[in-house]
Amino acid sequence: MTITRNQLRDFFLGLVMFYYSGFMSFLTGLISGGGRSGHGGAEMIAESASGNMVRQLVGLSILGIGGYFVLHLRDRSLGTFVSRHIYWLILLGYIVLSILWSVEPSVSVRRIISLMIVFVAALALLQEYTPEYLLSLIARILGYAAIAGLIYAVISPQNGFIQGGLREGALLGIFGDKNAGARCYVYALMTFYGLRMYETRQDRILIGGLVVAIILSNSATALAMVFGGMGLTTIFNGSRVIGNSQKTFNRLIVVTAGLLIGAVLANYFYELILLSLGRDPSLTNRTIIWELLGPSLDDRPTFGYGYGAFWASVYVESFVKVWGFIGNAHSGYVETRLNGGYVGLIILIATFVMSFWRIARAFTFHPESSVFALMASILLIQAAVNYIGFIIPNHVSFDMFMFSIIVIVAGKYGLSRELSPTPLYEVQPDPAEARA
Repeated sequence: MTITRNQLRDFFLGLVMFYYSGFMSFLTGLISGGGRSGHGGAEMIAESASGNMVRQLVGLSILGIGGYFVLHLRDRSLGTFVSRHIYWLILLGYIVLSILWSVEPSVSVRRIISLMIVFVAALALLQEYTPEYLLSLIARILGYAAIAGLIYAVISPQNGFIQGGLREGALLGIFGDKNAGARCYVYALMTFYGLRMYETRQDRILIGGLVVAIILSNSATALAMVFGGMGLTTIFNGSRVIGNSQKTFNRLIVVTAGLLIGAVLANYFYELILLSLGRDPSLTNRTIIWELLGPSLDDRPTFGYGYGAFWASVYVESFVKVWGFIGNAHSGYVETRLNGGYVGLIILIATFVMSFWRIARAFTFHPESSVFALMASILLIQAAVNYIGFIIPNHVSFDMFMFSIIVIVAGKYGLSRELSPTPLYEVQPDPAEARA
């Protein structure tokens, strides 16, 4: 039996979503009968160092199949590839270099391979699917994941909901972490809204499942992402001036500058704001965690400990004795300092800023498309959420997968109209089928 390119790419999409959207962790957990979370000492450090064998095997499969698609890129110009993906390549290149000073080089190598898988998966999928079509598929798959999680929570509430602790009663669904799951639901809901995917009965059912899942997740961050993301998408779309790309771009930058000023003021007065809303000013103990990590950050301020190495090394033991093992700093920016020091932090921030700049240009180049306002909104939301959660550059998170898609699209469609001849709407044809 001959497998067509279309069949292979659809299988590849399913494998990627199985890997990143919670299905794999859920099914392997059911089969193994293992728990979903835990805190501990040396045994947790050892587990962090060794990694998950099933995840590694599926990840390598994605790398292999994705590599096939990448090797068959339609535009094979090295100069074009580098110019489109320069910021991703700089970030990834610096992370690869961190092996040289990593305190656990073998751990860093495995984490870096996982990070490369994210990039290859996103690059391969965007070679085969147009941005809008790919995001619509992802949103629907996540909608089914939300419904599957709700059904599981009804059938097995002791496993589908968190038992005990501050988060008792919050929905886990098929995800091992309720916040990670809630963010996935938000990305899907933002996509349904941003691409106006609510005409069919199926989509309305999926939207309903996503809304219920977000509410039951009991995540203030997710709710803020929903309202902030939809609000940003609406504002950006409202900034468009039909027939005048320069005015559109100027409006978009002015709106973004206003949002950044608002974010700075909110950060300055965040304790007062949180107290007035009845929320924990310590951000659920995150500020305490960051304070405890301060000495470790100060010990290696410039280059850090190497990508993914700190939490699998002896350097974490003093933190574990005080707090217990948590596996990451609960902040992408603090984690980046642990991984790559201030140099890595500067590169990460530059990647955010320049990718947003390019996606804003793509927004002005393609006024007929609604995908770029959506992507600009997601990128800004991720930049904010990364302050209180390790989502970027997290080698195993769905957030990182979405970030990769946006950065790649920004490079492909944000440089000039001439560099983006690919249609935005249709799925790419199978060359073999086209010849037939």
